[in-house]
Amino acid sequence: MNAKGVSLLENLIAVIILVLILFGLVGIFVAGRKHIGHSRSLVAASELGRYYLDPLQMQVRSDQWAGNCLGTRNGTLCQSDPLLLPQNINGILYTPVYVVSDAPGSTTTRKVKLTVTWTEPN
Repeated sequence: MNAKGVSLLENLIAVIILVLILFGLVGIFVAGRKHIGHSRSLVAASELGRYYLDPLQMQVRSDQWAGNCLGTRNGTLCQSDPLLLPQNINGILYTPVYVVSDAPGSTTTRKVKLTVTWTEPN
């Protein structure tokens, strides 16, 4: 047997192995890109949550509750606040919803749950 060169079959097998490795790497990059996009959406939603809750922190006295969401109670949805408008960031629409209820064991303390929803692009 003469071992001076590489046969066509050996070249074909090497190319097939290389293509399989490249397809695997492309899949990893696509999954990474989706993960980065999802992470960016989560960061934007958490920053918007802070933006929506900051005005309520400035109005924690009960005599100021009538003009904001803290005046509602017992799980009531609050949509009257002008700060609750949906925000468009990088083409994604983030929509906030407050739910205000009495804190456990108290009628003078409120608990606010803010949920920010969005639909991520494909």
